[in-house]
Amino acid sequence: MNEDFNEDCGRDEVVNHSNRMKPIGRKILEILMNNLNARMEEQDLMGTLRMNVNYYPECPDTKLTVGTACMLDTVTSGSISLIPPVMGAIVVNIGDMLQILSNDRYKRVEHLVMASRFLSRISFAYYCGPSYDSVIEPLRDVLENGEKPLYKPTMYKDYMKYYFARPHTGSKTIESIKLP
Repeated sequence: MNEDFNEDCGRDEVVNHSNRMKPIGRKILEILMNNLNARMEEQDLMGTLRMNVNYYPECPDTKLTVGTACMLDTVTSGSISLIPPVMGAIVVNIGDMLQILSNDRYKRVEHLVMASRFLSRISFAYYCGPSYDSVIEPLRDVLENGEKPLYKPTMYKDYMKYYFARPHTGSKTIESIKLP
């Protein structure tokens, strides 16, 4: 591969950003687990790490954008909080795994991006998940007082395979492992 190509694409910057995010992710997960009075090994929380770099160009007619404003139809919670972008901010979203592990004490959020007519934006989404061979289910520490689990045990790799095999449909994937 051409060395100039790597520099032009900012590969080193992306790798450095990922390395800077790991301790931040670890600390956030530590705080969330402490709040549940639960303890998990780092490998169980951060066994898979993924980063997406997203570019949202300015768009003169935001109703024509694909994958941004049109996703509003997938929101099932009935409410949307519009949060203006803040340069340099870190946004923390609770995802499916923390909702499952916490037995619904933490609720996943649907992250939607609204296109702007005036600004282009870049985001670096950093995802932490268990190892692919982990079984995901409500934590025993959470169910300690006889609470019934709301989700059936599922292999993380099977969950993710199902998640990525379907069109983005909000909470439908997590609903697929919810117990009656």
